[in-house]
Amino acid sequence: MFGCLKRRSIKASACLVLTTILMMSGSCVAADTSTAEEFAALPADIGKAFLEASLGEASIKVLSVKTPQVPTERYNLVATPYKTETPDVAGCLVLKSQTGPVRPEEIEGLEKFLLDYPLPRCNIMNYYFRKFYIPWMLEWVYQRTANPALIEKAVRMAYSTAAHRNDRFGVENIGGYGPLAIWPHYRGYEWKRGKLSIGCGLASFSPLSFQTVPARMIAQRPELWDRKLDGITYKQIALDLIRESFQSTDFVMKKCRDPETNLIREPRGFGTGRGDIIWNRTLVYMVGTVPLIDALEAFRIEPKQAEMLDAVNAAMLDEFFKTMRREEIDGRTVYVWLYRSNKERQGTLEGFGHGGFDLRYLEFLYQSGRYPNFTEEWVQRMADTIAFCCKGPGHYWDKLDGHTKPKKEEGFRHYRYLPALEGYIWLAPLRQEIQTNIVDYILDTLLADCLDSRAVWEILKLRESKRESTRGRS
Repeated sequence: MFGCLKRRSIKASACLVLTTILMMSGSCVAADTSTAEEFAALPADIGKAFLEASLGEASIKVLSVKTPQVPTERYNLVATPYKTETPDVAGCLVLKSQTGPVRPEEIEGLEKFLLDYPLPRCNIMNYYFRKFYIPWMLEWVYQRTANPALIEKAVRMAYSTAAHRNDRFGVENIGGYGPLAIWPHYRGYEWKRGKLSIGCGLASFSPLSFQTVPARMIAQRPELWDRKLDGITYKQIALDLIRESFQSTDFVMKKCRDPETNLIREPRGFGTGRGDIIWNRTLVYMVGTVPLIDALEAFRIEPKQAEMLDAVNAAMLDEFFKTMRREEIDGRTVYVWLYRSNKERQGTLEGFGHGGFDLRYLEFLYQSGRYPNFTEEWVQRMADTIAFCCKGPGHYWDKLDGHTKPKKEEGFRHYRYLPALEGYIWLAPLRQEIQTNIVDYILDTLLADCLDSRAVWEILKLRESKRESTRGRS
């Protein structure tokens, strides 16, 4: 059954660990030392020079504009549904069917979408919990087309988001605990003392993948290292993106990591002030560190950084599974988890909508193959729980334990959002209920007029790995 849930082999991860151990013990010293020295000697202004060449002076000035105080009706956090990408961008997408081999025109549609995708600077429609996957999709398409324009686009997006983040360090306060990186996102505005401000916690680092994925794409392909973009070698670009990434990870490790447990929690002064873990905000940051670890291992640099990031992710996954509790409901076994958990592993029960956020991030962590504590058994348990929560297309239990009365989709707009449902697509081969009540509902109802890149990509991944849709099967 689980052969369909493709993940990188633990054996492959073990080889990478062995490589790191050999490197630290002195093997391959010449190559490692050379790259490490190059990393240490990188010019400080690569990013600025690259932005001037690729975005232009006018764009850089735009990045320096502080977040405006916008009219509340424009960013209604409750009533305005998020449905799909803008039609002018998403119109190129192609999905011929839910079954069968992936067709060239479907890959070409995704490729065109990515090449036309606007650079994610301070873009209010760039929903920060969701759009982190754009560089991952770009990497997936590049592996199939080898179009050099995709690498260039990945790099330009990386520097665009980095410029926006760097412009906000020391400028904006977030959550009341001091200056933090503020990323471009959608619905990031919250009411505080009668004014709209930004307060997102660890989720502010959700677009970390925009830097780390292109760094990995380059690091794992030595044939690209000496090629140049705007006069800078791709190897220099990748190393610089690693350096940019460290600005984010170093901040999180310093402000949020408990050195005794390796757990990262919301800093004191944010939210409850008790150092809770808000899972949907934290898992998305963890996803962004995986390509960074891969890039460090490919370049054979900063082994202690890679080891620490990997250890934190493993500890966080252990904690996540320990917060899950088994329940017997209506004769069925389900495993429920928390939206927010404190140090006693108590907190707010996760709802169906945010559960989709969690599963979206857990898919990437599971399929990385880096974490043997994330077993196939846990995947099946979560699929069984989600199947139990499905009461019909668009109709789901409010909470994952099924104790809350189910509400119709019209009365619970949150469940109309693609971000609340798309995270479950990858589990469809495990339970027919997920296919019928979520995947079919997404395609037949939510995307009837305009396809969405994430939904298309997830279904193409199912088809390519032969874990096809169960649409129409009994």
